[in-house]
Amino acid sequence: MYKFLTDAGLHPKLHEHASHGGADFECGDEYKFSIEVTAISAEVLARRVGDASENPEAAARAAASIVRSRLSKKGTHYQATAYEGPRVLAIVCRCDGVKDTLFAMVDELLGGEYEQFVEVDDADNPVGEPFKLTKFQNAAHARHMYGGDGELEVFRPRHALTLFFMLRDDGADVFGIENPEPDHELPVNALWNVPRARLEWPVENFVTVDWVAGPRHGHHERLPGATCLSYAFKPF
Repeated sequence: MYKFLTDAGLHPKLHEHASHGGADFECGDEYKFSIEVTAISAEVLARRVGDASENPEAAARAAASIVRSRLSKKGTHYQATAYEGPRVLAIVCRCDGVKDTLFAMVDELLGGEYEQFVEVDDADNPVGEPFKLTKFQNAAHARHMYGGDGELEVFRPRHALTLFFMLRDDGADVFGIENPEPDHELPVNALWNVPRARLEWPVENFVTVDWVAGPRHGHHERLPGATCLSYAFKPF
């Protein structure tokens, strides 16, 4: 992770304190942000996610559950609460067989658990195409306001970006998921080249998840779908 951040020109410095912890790295010069790194072992993925080819939807839901748990845990730890500034949570795992599952979990992670419906006529015959609805149950960063009239509020606001760092033997595949309204926005050009999924906020009639790359404000590039930055390890 240190090498990746260095190659990205982010000037990482070790930030964790030996006595009381803290974020793993602080990056940037004039505009600083922190990165907390956590790992999901291949054993945990295999046990919780299983064989994605047998049930891709169940595998994606299980992966989303693991990620939500890490966001909750890391968002309340000292590492997150003690740092006053933008924060990134980097989740490291092996790439083997999980990339498609992680891509598949993105919509559910941002939009919650979807249910599929189809309209029927008076004789209970299907009419039109099936469609999906969500109540944002178990979404990573949005939930219905308590006592509100169907309004949504931001949930788990501490991390501005969740970065997925999927290791290969010769490098890593990297993508991110943006928080729609974090406590602190990342600097405009931080990790600008990493493809990331973004929930269109505020949500109105439809849930829209876009994949983008480039600076966070201004002329970012809209991508046709889920993709990664392919990073090759280079010698120091």
